[in-house]
Amino acid sequence: MPAAGTKAIEVNEGRKFLPAEEVELDQLIADGLRLQGEHEDLKERLATIKKRVAEIAMTQKGPTSTVHLHGAKSGSATVTWAKSTEIDHGRAAILEKKAPPAIFTLVFDVTRVFKLKRSATGWFREKQDRAAEGWKAKIAGLIVVSPKGTTVKFIGPDAKVEAEVEAEAE
Repeated sequence: MPAAGTKAIEVNEGRKFLPAEEVELDQLIADGLRLQGEHEDLKERLATIKKRVAEIAMTQKGPTSTVHLHGAKSGSATVTWAKSTEIDHGRAAILEKKAPPAIFTLVFDVTRVFKLKRSATGWFREKQDRAAEGWKAKIAGLIVVSPKGTTVKFIGPDAKVEAEVEAEAE
């Protein structure tokens, strides 16, 4: 008689009773691995389709950066060729001093970005002298840490074997 809260699972060609949550986790991982494989296949197929649609759109591209294509009955596709604009910051800084402010601010949006250095984490953890400790509190008040999201990667049971084979090959 199985214990309460357990479920049967086939493991190594035998039936075993494990906690229900472990059985559920095993099924979730199996489903995740299967879907992850299907997802990769679909991404490759979609990339091929997008490439071909872009080739077709290129034949219809005029001076614009966007082409709208319409299928006979299936729907439509929009192809946009992206552009990036870069400013030589050194030359722009010199021009900012020479140009009339009204003209410069009409053309440029001047921004300044502050990023936390990786080494800052260690500095915050270490004990500092009295003056630096005061600054540490002020700086910490400027920093807002927000959760970004959770990453889940599914790794099949053969992954360790594959990694060992690759290491042996080198």
